[in-house]
Amino acid sequence: MDRFADRARGARRQSLRRIGLIVAAVAAVAALVWLIAFSPLLVVRDVAVTGVRGQDQRDVAVLAREQVGTPLARLDVDEIATGLEHRFPPAARIVVSRSLPGTLTVDVTVRKAVLALRDSKGQLQVVDASGTAFRTVRQAPAGVPVVDAEDDADVSPRGVEAALSAVNALKVGKERVTRISVSPADLVTLRVGSTDVVWGTAERPELKATIVRALIKKKPKNIDVSAPDTPVTR
Repeated sequence: MDRFADRARGARRQSLRRIGLIVAAVAAVAALVWLIAFSPLLVVRDVAVTGVRGQDQRDVAVLAREQVGTPLARLDVDEIATGLEHRFPPAARIVVSRSLPGTLTVDVTVRKAVLALRDSKGQLQVVDASGTAFRTVRQAPAGVPVVDAEDDADVSPRGVEAALSAVNALKVGKERVTRISVSPADLVTLRVGSTDVVWGTAERPELKATIVRALIKKKPKNIDVSAPDTPVTR
């Protein structure tokens, strides 16, 4: 009988040990979850912004600092990045990442200015190669041509498309596009070096660019490639 009692007591002790180990493991996991997801120890305390400087860096930092105090583990970095892209138009792409123990890192890739559109109020809006307007400026960035509507109205989307087709297609060595005008019919004329180029619409940009590059070497006053099958020089 004593042997049976000893065995029973031993079995109970083993069972209690197992239960104790399980309870300890659950408590450890709970403590770890609390530490990572709810503890004030691993929350966003600092924001590091890379890829931009000056006022842009400060503007992005202000937006990102809304996450200060949020546990790092509970951050949806993709959602934060998407939100920042919508609220900071100069950004072509933003990548957000966590850095222990408490830093939110925001890496910004900015849009590249291709054109500066003058609107009916005389303001300049900078657009990238996709035609997205992302900044209002007092003066066009260096090397970025200004686009004016001939009737002093806002440049239409089709006019922007035609102007971009010219700037994106033309590569004429040291000569560069310095001025672009858009007619009420959305036809584009641009200044390349000392030559005025009648570009026309956005159609067949590569052929037009090839013709302009060939003809501009003789430095004519005017080149008309609006009908690229029958170009004209003067």
